[in-house]
Amino acid sequence: MKIYPINNIKYNLQAGVQPSLSPVNAEDVRNMTELSGIYMPVISFCGDYEEFKRQMLSLDNIHCPGCGNKMLSEKKLKQIVNNAAYTKTIPEYAKFLEKNKEYFHPQYQPFIAYVNRFAQNTPEKSIQDMLNVMSKGSSVLMNKQFVKDADYLQKQLERKQFSPSDKEKINECINYFRTLEKIPKYSDLKEHLLNTLGSLDSEQKWELYNKIKKNFQKIYTYNFVLKNRDINTAGLPEHAAVTYNILLNSKSSLASVYQNPAKEKRFNKFLLCDNCAASYKSFSAITSKPDAKEKLELYSNDIADAIAQRKLAGNNLYLYEFFRTVRGFTKNRISLDRGQICSEAKNTIFNEEKSQYIFSGYSGIPCACCGTNMLTHEEKEDIYRQIIKSDGLFELRNVAKVNEKYISRRYNGIIDRYNKILEKYPEITEKEMVQLLQKLTKRDLKQQIEKNKNEVLKYQARCRLNYLDKEYLNDYVYRVNKKYKNLENESEFRFDDYKKLLKQTLENINNPAREKFIELAKQDIQHLYILNRLVNPLPHVAEKTGGELKAIFENIFKGSVITVDHIQSRYEAGADEYYNKIGYCRDCNREKTNMTFEEWIKVHPEIRKNLPRHLQKISEIIKKEKIKSMYDYPEKVARFTMKLANGKLKIQAKYDTKG
Repeated sequence: MKIYPINNIKYNLQAGVQPSLSPVNAEDVRNMTELSGIYMPVISFCGDYEEFKRQMLSLDNIHCPGCGNKMLSEKKLKQIVNNAAYTKTIPEYAKFLEKNKEYFHPQYQPFIAYVNRFAQNTPEKSIQDMLNVMSKGSSVLMNKQFVKDADYLQKQLERKQFSPSDKEKINECINYFRTLEKIPKYSDLKEHLLNTLGSLDSEQKWELYNKIKKNFQKIYTYNFVLKNRDINTAGLPEHAAVTYNILLNSKSSLASVYQNPAKEKRFNKFLLCDNCAASYKSFSAITSKPDAKEKLELYSNDIADAIAQRKLAGNNLYLYEFFRTVRGFTKNRISLDRGQICSEAKNTIFNEEKSQYIFSGYSGIPCACCGTNMLTHEEKEDIYRQIIKSDGLFELRNVAKVNEKYISRRYNGIIDRYNKILEKYPEITEKEMVQLLQKLTKRDLKQQIEKNKNEVLKYQARCRLNYLDKEYLNDYVYRVNKKYKNLENESEFRFDDYKKLLKQTLENINNPAREKFIELAKQDIQHLYILNRLVNPLPHVAEKTGGELKAIFENIFKGSVITVDHIQSRYEAGADEYYNKIGYCRDCNREKTNMTFEEWIKVHPEIRKNLPRHLQKISEIIKKEKIKSMYDYPEKVARFTMKLANGKLKIQAKYDTKG
C-alpha cells in the first residue's frame, strides 16, 4: 500500500466529511503475477478511459520506449506539416527540416542531409525538381541493389554446399532480381523472399533472408515517401506531403503491455511510435533489448514532466501503475525507480493519492502494527527543532532520551550503539561517529549474510536436491562469498543487487524446498539494509539538516510520524471509507507496501496486541471529543480486519465511544 502523508488542512470532526471517490471494481484486472517473496498488487482503473486515451495521445515530446526517439501527437504532426507547406525554396525547406530534425527517425536523417546538400549546391532549383531527382535516385539505388544481391547469392552458391532443392530456390531468387523491369511492392518482394530463401533446408536460410531483406528496407523507406508525395487530401504541396509521410513514423499510438482485450485498462497502456508499433509485435520485444531499462526510464521521466505540467489531470497515478506493470511483466528484471521522478510530479501525484484521516492531530496514538507512540506533524517539527538546535553529540543523545517513547524498536539498536560509542569515546567527533556507525551497520549486514548462507547450507542437508539444483545452490554460495567478502570496505550495499543474486541462483531451484531456501537467505537483510541507509543520509539532506548525524536523528523520528493506511488497498478494491482506514507509523506503512492484510499479520503477529491498543486510544478520543459520526468506527475496523484476516485474527470488537 501507499503511504499517505497527513494533510494539515483543518477538518470538521463532527461532520466527518471526506472527499468522495469512485469505488474500485476488484474484478477489473488481475494482471500481476506473484513473485517469490513479493506480493504484486491488483491494479484497477475506474476512471474515464476514453479521457485517459485522449490525454495520452495529445502529449508531445515523449520519448518512445521502443526506439528512444521523440513522438508526436496528431495535432503537433499537422502543425509541423503545415509549417513545411509554407516553405517555398530549398534553403527554406532545409532550414525547416534542421529545426524539426529531432522528430525524424534515424533512417530519415540522410534525407535531411540530402536537402541540405541541394540547398548549398543548387539553391535556385525548385523543391519539386529536387524531389524528382531524389525519387529517381532511390529507383536507381534500388535497381543497383537488385544486381548486388543477385551477385551476392551467386557467390554463396559457389562457396558453400547446398542441396539440389536449395540451389534451385536460390537460383529462382537470383533470376527474379536480374529480370525485374520495375520496382515491385515491398509486400510482393518480401513474399518472394519467404518462398525462396525463407524456405531453404539449409541452416543458413535466415542469415541469407535477413541480409537481403535488410538491404532493401532502407531504400524502400525512401522510395515510398518520395513516390507517394501526391497522396494528400488537404491540398498540400508535394514536399509537405513527403514530410507528412516521414513524420507518420513518429506519431504516437497507444499500445498494450499485455495483449489481452480484457486488459483495456490504464495500467496496461503505454505510448509507442507508429514505426515501433509496426516493428515490435509484443512488449517483450521491447524489454528484451539491452537498453530497455534506459529507454523506459526516459519515457517515464517524460510522463512525469507531463504530470508536473497538469496534462494528465485525474490520471496522474498512471505512472506508478505503469511501473508496477513493467515490474510484473518482466518478473522484476526491470524495476523502474520512483526516486528519479521530478518533485513537481510527485507533489501532483500526492495530491491525487492523499486521503483524509481525522485522528492525525491527536497525540499518544500507538501504531496499530508495532505499537510505537506515533508523532503528529507538529510534534515531529518540534523534535526537529530540538535536533537542529542541539550542540554536540551529548545534546543529541539527550534529545533522543527525552523523546525515546517515539523511537520504534527498529532503531533502538542504533540509539543503543550511539550511546555506547559515546560512553566509550567521549571525545569522538561527529564525523568519526558517523563513520563508525556506517562501518558497524555494514559489519552487521556482512555477518547476517554469512549467517543466512550457513542456515541455507544447514537446511540443504535435510533436502534431496538433484544435480542441477545443487549447482544453483553452490552458485549462490560462491557469489555470496565473492561479492560480500569485503562488504565493510565497499561504498554501498544495494538490496536490489542481493535480490538479483537470489533470483539468479536459489530462485531457479526446482524443488519444494526452494521457498525455504529463499526465506532463509533473506531473513533480516532488508531490515539491516534500511538501517544501513539510515546512517548514510543523502548529501543534500545532511546539508539541509546541519550535518549527517542530525539527519540520521531526524530520520529516526520521521519513521514514527502518523500516516493513514488503507487496510485493504485501493488496488484490491478497498474503499476510501473510514472503516478501511487505520493509523500506522510511517515505517510500518512503508514496509506493508503491496501486502494483503492477511500476509501482513503473518509477518507482524504483534498486530494482535497492538491493534486493540490502537482502537482503544481512538475510542477514548472519540468519546472525549464527542465525534458522533465516528461512534461505530472502532467496532467497524475491528470486524473488518478480522474478516480480511480469514480467521487468523481475534481481537476485541466492542469499544466504549459514547460515554
